[in-house]
Amino acid sequence: MLYTKKGDDGKSELFGNEKRISKYSVVLEALGALDELNSWIGFIKSKSALETKEISKKSFYDILHAFQESLFIIQAEIGGADKHIQEEDIERIEEIFRVLEIELPAITSFVIPGTTELSALYDIARTKARKAEREVIRAQEIEHILVSQETIKFLNRSSSLLYACARYKAYQEKKNEEKPHY
Repeated sequence: MLYTKKGDDGKSELFGNEKRISKYSVVLEALGALDELNSWIGFIKSKSALETKEISKKSFYDILHAFQESLFIIQAEIGGADKHIQEEDIERIEEIFRVLEIELPAITSFVIPGTTELSALYDIARTKARKAEREVIRAQEIEHILVSQETIKFLNRSSSLLYACARYKAYQEKKNEEKPHY
């Protein structure tokens, strides 16, 4: 069955916890922000399915899929499951940075999003990653949920990874990034 009617009272429950909480709670806001980010990554992944360019011996599709798997682990952790991001998940992101940075021109300014369609989608995902990071930290501080340091590091790296991917996609299509004029 696709619906349970359990949330009809505006409340939900977390993994392994029978106590029901308001759907307006900061914990559910964090989970929602992570879900929103994961959905954007899925949309970008669908656009990358036929791409052949590899980074660190993996396609963008595979990189994004692994990123989504990590987001599910974070959602489980936030929800109360005994699941955690590992140091190797962070190292995987950092390796992709190193490979992309070799090819990309140095950053000298902020860049106006929307150089290409795919780079714009990565930029949207980048903003969703920053929001998810803020919401997780907010839930940690307000509701005192346990969040591992690796999860915080992973979320912090996520927006930077998506920014690098946005820049890389523009670079791949030989499009010049536009700097804002203040």
